[in-house]
Amino acid sequence: MVWVRNDLDAEQLPIESPDMTAALLRLPDRLILMFSVYVQGSEERALRESCDTLRRVITETRRSAGRVVDVVIAGD
Repeated sequence: MVWVRNDLDAEQLPIESPDMTAALLRLPDRLILMFSVYVQGSEERALRESCDTLRRVITETRRSAGRVVDVVIAGD
């Protein structure tokens, strides 16, 4: 889950993982793609799948935006 102040222009992006949430913040001078990610323990397969999903969403978002998109990835 990602909490965003209600005075900011933000859109939750569809993502295929139940352990990830993504939101695109549209600020006057920049776009910020934010992720909240959970990967259980030290499961290499789960980490690899999470990284693949992140890479795909980042690439698709940057391609469709047509301008610089900053990325923030956070988790517990």
